[in-house]
Amino acid sequence: MQLPIIDWSIILIYLVFSLFLGV
Repeated sequence: MQLPIIDWSIILIYLVFSLFLGV
């Protein structure tokens, strides 16, 4: 069973966006 890489991509983008908006 392998998890989709897309999920990781979304999480990374969300974290980056959160940091950018949180600044």
